[in-house]
Amino acid sequence: MKSCTAHARRHLAATFLAFCAVTAHAQPSAVPDPNTWLNAAQQAVQLIDQNRAGELWEGGSAEMKKRVAKKDFVASVKKLRGVDAVTAREWVAIERSQLAARPDVPAGQYVNVRFRAALGKRAVAELVTFRQEADGGWRWMGYLVQ
Repeated sequence: MKSCTAHARRHLAATFLAFCAVTAHAQPSAVPDPNTWLNAAQQAVQLIDQNRAGELWEGGSAEMKKRVAKKDFVASVKKLRGVDAVTAREWVAIERSQLAARPDVPAGQYVNVRFRAALGKRAVAELVTFRQEADGGWRWMGYLVQ
């Protein structure tokens, strides 16, 4: 049983990293369809659910990696999520936006996938963000729990 779980985890991580690689080489004007974003965001939150935030960070955008060290990202996710397991999750919205530069966010095109989730008895909103990189490809940029 443990080997099946380990295999599934490796497959999930490989699938997510493959998404990052595919979107990183997309044409500059190409924006994957909403189902692609939803699938990628679900894979991202599954990695977080499995306490594998470090693997998620590895597939992240260069801009995110400049701003947040891997150990700090992992610690932040643990703090945001707490110890409660996810008991329910559903997607709520997929939004695309163009942002101007701010001190905490670089200018660029973004796609946000919002989820409504239950962590134990606590209702939360989760936000998974992707950003278009300088080469025109898309990468995972952030995760937030509200």
